[in-house]
Amino acid sequence: MNHKRPKPTTWYYDEVRHRFIVEADTEISVNHEVFNSYGIKSNCKLLLGYGFLVEDNEDNEYTFTLKLDYSDSLYYDKYKILEGEYYYVDAPANVQSEGFE
Repeated sequence: MNHKRPKPTTWYYDEVRHRFIVEADTEISVNHEVFNSYGIKSNCKLLLGYGFLVEDNEDNEYTFTLKLDYSDSLYYDKYKILEGEYYYVDAPANVQSEGFE
């Protein structure tokens, strides 16, 4: 069963019949594929756990390293922002920043 978000099905284990049941949350036409959601996961998690990637995955994660200069007069403020003590900065993955090394 292929992955699709938002979750188009609900599944549960039926103790009486001893099997998993998948039910559609909306009507599915005859000869159309039934999808399930593997949850909110980055492409890294989907690839390692299930063997596939999602094109334009809105839940993708990116790891990067920032280098702070101790001599910068704003070093302490920048450090606190990165530690999440001041506020959280949320930027789309396609934002291009200048001035970062």
